[in-house]
Amino acid sequence: MDEDADAVRQKAAEEKKEEAETSAMAGHDKPTHVDREVEFADETFFKEDMARHPAPSTPAPELPSMAMGSTDTAMPSDPGLAAPVTPVDVENMGGTMSPRHSPTTRTHEREIEEELDAKRARLADSKKQRINAITSQNAHMIRLVKFGAEEYYTMDDYDSDVKQDECNGDDIDLWAGEEEILVAGVPEALWHDGSLDEQPPTPEQWVEDLADKVEIGRLLDMGVLKRFADYEGEISGRLTTRFARDWRQKLDIGDGDSRARWMRRSRYVAREFANEKRDDVFAPTTGAHSNNLLLVSFLQLVDAAKDQGASYRPLLASMDIGDAFLQVDQERPVKCELQGCEYVILKNLPGQRLGARSWYWYFRNYFEEQIQHEFCDVQPCLGRTKDSVILIHVDDILYTGSADFFEKQLLPGCQDRFSVKWNALQELGSTITFLKKKISLGYFLALKFTKWLKFLRTILVQFVDS
Repeated sequence: MDEDADAVRQKAAEEKKEEAETSAMAGHDKPTHVDREVEFADETFFKEDMARHPAPSTPAPELPSMAMGSTDTAMPSDPGLAAPVTPVDVENMGGTMSPRHSPTTRTHEREIEEELDAKRARLADSKKQRINAITSQNAHMIRLVKFGAEEYYTMDDYDSDVKQDECNGDDIDLWAGEEEILVAGVPEALWHDGSLDEQPPTPEQWVEDLADKVEIGRLLDMGVLKRFADYEGEISGRLTTRFARDWRQKLDIGDGDSRARWMRRSRYVAREFANEKRDDVFAPTTGAHSNNLLLVSFLQLVDAAKDQGASYRPLLASMDIGDAFLQVDQERPVKCELQGCEYVILKNLPGQRLGARSWYWYFRNYFEEQIQHEFCDVQPCLGRTKDSVILIHVDDILYTGSADFFEKQLLPGCQDRFSVKWNALQELGSTITFLKKKISLGYFLALKFTKWLKFLRTILVQFVDS
């Protein structure tokens, strides 16, 4: 017997046994993907596939005839035992003889670390961008506020508050305060019964003339106009005037009945053009911090009143002066002609550029003389007595201080000279309006103004000590 051939056959048998053991062990592996329809080929298909893709092999040496065996003896059916061949190089074949699918390729740990590092870098950049955006936004929100010689920094947002140049005289609302005006004896021809949601069309000219006549009569009763034949003074002023007409919603008060209707209104106004800059039309006005100053002062008074019992009642109230500009004397009386008659204009008219300034000084002088208020040099709209503080914004006044002083001195003094509408915070849930903003008295009133307390308390001390 050839020992080399026998060794080859034994090696082939061992490899076949190892392959069978490997296949049996692979059955216990957990596949990443299961193909539910797997078809195993039979031996015929396997032989045909091997014929199409023959494996490289070394020719087996010819075996001599066996002395103990017959020449008719059939050879084993396994070709590996009959003719030993070199084992298939699985690595060069790029696969295995198993019918299973190739295992999924796994990502190298180093590649995973690189991906994580790249992801961390992207997150860091995104966070840095957000931080920079917030920092930039906060930097723009910081505002410098000056009160006298002192400077303060605040992050309060006052974009929705009253603009400082609302009443600079160059852009005046000709219909300001129209809601408070009550006109008596209005002819039925000036009323319209259409829907309040839609303004009526422009009426005929005779209706417009009738509305002008009603306005002239109202101004004569107020002393704004005077017939030229009855006037004995000097006329030295010049002023261009006109009638402004519009439909306004008014309360029609009848016999035991009242309802809202459209009324054709006419207002006699001045027509001045801001084609030149004038220094004599400036009127001081309030700012957002000044408005909050009185609110904080009221909260301090409420807190202090807890220790004084019922002997002291703090009050926060708002007042509105009707027809404010029409209260002030015209610096130079003006002669005019209306509907064929001559008149003299004795008071300021809406639309005059110096109207706001003249009204401020008229109102301030009255308070200084009659109610003994003194006004702040730094913020001229702030006035005070030992019992109260007021804030003036054109014809709107905000008051805080003693309720007794307001009811017995300030309010009667204003009603003696002006047409006044007022409201006060008197009990929980009550509401007042100042500069189109509602202020309500409730348990959580202090929370709304907490962020201004530290800043405004310093200003309040400086104002009181000045």
